[in-house]
Amino acid sequence: MKFNPETLTAARVAAGLSVVTLAKQAGVSHATVYALENSHVTSPRQSVLSKLAAALGVDWQVFFAPALLESESA
Repeated sequence: MKFNPETLTAARVAAGLSVVTLAKQAGVSHATVYALENSHVTSPRQSVLSKLAAALGVDWQVFFAPALLESESA
């Protein structure tokens, strides 16, 4: 499975949270969220993803869902 930063961004936006607010709620740095959303980190730690998922109210595995454009072209 490959981490998909688009799903993190989509979940954050759907929850109406800024990067800073999500980071605070998840207990991670805003730099971490920014790096994940902008593909600066391609293999994030599960512990970080679990914190972000809990703050967003989603299962951490959602961050490995294929991008919409990828699934449409397949």
